[in-house]
Amino acid sequence: MASRGPGYGPDQGPARDPGRRPAQGSPYGASPGARRAPGRAPGRGSDRAPDRAPGPRSARPGSQSGSLPVGEPDLSGPIPRPGSGARPESRSRTAAGERSGSRQSGRLPYGARQATPRRPRGRRYADSTTWTALLPLVALLPGWALAMFLIWLPLQVIIDINFVLLCAGYLAAGVLLFFRPVQRVVLVRLVGARRPTRRERTIIDPVWAEVCQAMRVSPRRYVLAVLDADDINAFACGGHLVVVTSFAVSVLPDDELSGVLTHELCHHLGLHTVALTVRHWLGLPVTILARVGLSFEHIAQAATNAFARSSTGLTIIGIVVSAALRIVAWTFLATILLSNALSNLVGRGAEFEADRRTVQLGYGNELANALRRFLSTEHHELPDSWRARAFASHPPARTRITRIEAQLRGRRESRGR
Repeated sequence: MASRGPGYGPDQGPARDPGRRPAQGSPYGASPGARRAPGRAPGRGSDRAPDRAPGPRSARPGSQSGSLPVGEPDLSGPIPRPGSGARPESRSRTAAGERSGSRQSGRLPYGARQATPRRPRGRRYADSTTWTALLPLVALLPGWALAMFLIWLPLQVIIDINFVLLCAGYLAAGVLLFFRPVQRVVLVRLVGARRPTRRERTIIDPVWAEVCQAMRVSPRRYVLAVLDADDINAFACGGHLVVVTSFAVSVLPDDELSGVLTHELCHHLGLHTVALTVRHWLGLPVTILARVGLSFEHIAQAATNAFARSSTGLTIIGIVVSAALRIVAWTFLATILLSNALSNLVGRGAEFEADRRTVQLGYGNELANALRRFLSTEHHELPDSWRARAFASHPPARTRITRIEAQLRGRRESRGR
């Protein structure tokens, strides 16, 4: 589960007074007014950034407050299957009333200090993983140039076109993938996704609107799509596309779904998807020629065995042609494998960076709970070999949970000081 403003530090915004005693009668340690009324959506975690706009949002049908500790998902019951209509219960959070009270009064709690944001939320800026993501792109360039040259050789017989002009035109066509209308029509279908159904819209839209409001971006700035799959996963690609699986929409409660969507949105804000989208576009002719080369190699072998047995010269020609096609195909295939391996290596750093930004935005508990639910599903399988671990596109979920919990503890300690 190729995710991913974010520049706020851990001291951003008015912090909740750690010494404030909870009101009596509240099972979560918040005031009775902070508990969710029937028909209202759950609140958020106590680590939420305090400058987030307060106010309830519409809840999903069947959700109600539970009695779990903050940050612990309810994984005791069976996980519903897609289409069953059953939804996990969403939990209310601890700091809803305290956060609302401090915002309405306009005063900071005792001992809190107002931090100055380094960057406004929602602004895109490059980090270290943005630049390291260029390494797979550089590794792919020689294979892409060779593939374009092989395409240009027969094409120049039909059309008088310069090789440099052909390459420039292909790169210019790739720029169109970063426009929202093209992503909505073309890129969504290229990744095998679709538009959300009306039922899925009732689930995703309120969560997405709240996440975008917290990050101070317009919900219409990005394109949401759903991928039909039976596992909990999501990814970001292009400049505006966020894809979530249908199983994740059916299984994850609102709070955990908000953590997943925030993580993918952080990939866009960190520009992690730019190099990834360009690499996929440049790898398209390389992949096509690798498959064509392997197919022609098998055809040449079959033709040599069927028609050239009686002629030594034809047999030699068939063997040479088959060997040449095999060399070309494996050259392209090796280029793709090398680029993918480098992409998976640097992609893990991008995942950690997106997790860190998600924690800074106040959705750390939600994302950690979604990862725990992912670990509890029957679709989760651990890599059983060093090769599988080396080519894994994401770091282990347990490692991500541990790092998120450590960052949450650091934020609580810094606020306590």
